Amino acid sequence: MPDDLNFDEPAEVHWIRGENASADLSWGEASQKFATLREALDFAQGGLPADARGPFVTTASGRVLRGDDIAAAKPDLAPGR
Repeated sequence: MPDDLNFDEPAEVHWIRGENASADLSWGEASQKFATLREALDFAQGGLPADARGPFVTTASGRVLRGDDIAAAKPDLAPGR
């Protein structure tokens, strides 16, 4: 995981809606914007819908975090970043 993340920059979480979504939205992309990477990671680590698949996080500076990077990100361990 990158150790030079700015946890205070804006970020967005992207995912695929899975097979348990409503019939009219059975598959498709979804995303949610957050004021900070800290908030986005919190959502990606535990706030996604149960049927979400393949989440990744993009930051305002162009970083992309996937899988293990999302799981390993610990904003609380990096105050002021």
